[in-house]
Amino acid sequence: MLLCGVDKPGTPLDKIKMTKNPSFTMQYYKKVVGGLLKFQPEISVSCIDELGTILAECTFTYLNDKKHVNSIFLLQNVYNWDSTSLSCAQVWRIKEPSTLGASEIAENMCNINRYWHD
Repeated sequence: MLLCGVDKPGTPLDKIKMTKNPSFTMQYYKKVVGGLLKFQPEISVSCIDELGTILAECTFTYLNDKKHVNSIFLLQNVYNWDSTSLSCAQVWRIKEPSTLGASEIAENMCNINRYWHD
């Protein structure tokens, strides 16, 4: 896990006070959060209860700035966190930085998408 924070649902990711994994720099976090805010995710998954209430949402986004960031990231939002009106946002790097080409990244994203639909 890279980042974790709790705030009101709908709070922009860059406005949530986050606990940060100390293994990464502030510059890295700014690039990741900025990328997650700027680019549409390739995959979105929602957990919805029998009443139609969204309990959690997960999005998968591939970010590559050609320098420091080259990974697939998961943004997970869990609502009604700890039985409150707050939500918990977590950012995970689910694919290690790599030198994979576009076709390999596309294949990885297809595999993730297929997992949620099978």
